[in-house]
Parts: sequence; C-alpha cells; structure tokens
Amino acid sequence: MDVDAVPTALAARLGPEATSGFLHVLDLAEREWSDDMMTMAGERFERRFAEEGSSLRVQIAQTEAALRKELGQFEAGLRQDFAQMEVRVLREIGSNRFELLKWSFLFWIGQVVTMSAIIAAMLRSIR
Repeated sequence: MDVDAVPTALAARLGPEATSGFLHVLDLAEREWSDDMMTMAGERFERRFAEEGSSLRVQIAQTEAALRKELGQFEAGLRQDFAQMEVRVLREIGSNRFELLKWSFLFWIGQVVTMSAIIAAMLRSIR
C-alpha cells in the first residue's frame, strides 16, 4: 500500500513512522489473507475435482457395464441366429443331396433301359 492511500487525518494523528508501520502490517495481513484465500480456493478446487473425477469414474463404470450387458445380449442373439442359419443350410444341403440322388437314379434307370433296348435290338438283328 501507498502512504497516499492513508487518509491525511489518520496519517497526521499516527505520525510518519506509525503510518508506515500500519501500512506494513496491512500489507502483511493482505498477503496472509491472499495466501489463505489461494490455499482455500486450491483445496476447494482439488476437492471438487476429486468429487467430479469419482463421479465420472462411476458414470464410466455404469456405461461400461451397460455396454457389456448389451454386447452380451447382442452376442447371444448373433449366436442364436447363426445356429438357426446353420440348421437351415444343413437342411438345404440335405434336400439338394436327395434331389441329386433322385435324378441320378432316374438317369441311371434311363441309361439301363436305353442300353437294354439297344442290346436287345442288336441281338434281334443278329438272329
């Protein structure tokens, strides 16, 4: 603080040395008060920061748990869909095999009848 900041009536009553000492005491008090306020503000900030950090950790844990649960449900649904698809594919393969075998037998029977007819015709022409 400056000596000019002290009212003249007070400076005249105290005297120059007392006014200077008074200003020195006020400066020390202001510095101490400023340090105390900075310490309190810092502690308050740290406490608030810790509270918000822990709140954020809780929210992250809850979100992670919800995501894990949802992912598990999705995975279970996906496994079920794959199992159903596998059953359908196996049925389709079995059906196609049956169709292929059925047409193969018809072809073979046709070949046997045709070959029998050709051999019978050849045997009749020889006699």
